[in-house]
Amino acid sequence: MASANTVSGKDGTVTFNSLTVPCTQWDMTIEHDVKNTTDSDDAATGWESNIPGGFSRFSGTFEGFLQDGTVIPAIGTDAAATFLAETGITFAGNIIITSIQVTNQVHGGDAVKIVCNYTGNGAMTETNV
Repeated sequence: MASANTVSGKDGTVTFNSLTVPCTQWDMTIEHDVKNTTDSDDAATGWESNIPGGFSRFSGTFEGFLQDGTVIPAIGTDAAATFLAETGITFAGNIIITSIQVTNQVHGGDAVKIVCNYTGNGAMTETNV
């Protein structure tokens, strides 16, 4: 079982593999495993008991618009990434791109949108500015 926090940002940027991507939205879920310690004493309350333990991980998505010269990251790419929220808080760590979705809405000439899903590879650090 894992406990999770979800962090979201808007009007921020993602720097991935030395390329800054202006984002329309990004999110990150931070999870940590817990160890179940439920025993017969917990049966009366109906709630399970847990203690911290195991591993932490993070994953999420970032999206923006493709512009002239935008390089689409390759699936499986592992590189350093920095997520900047409009509040000035940054989250940094290595990520692996696990999937990419490109959407081109032909009617009305809308901008081409890209959504990248990622999984963290190693530790993530948070810095409050």
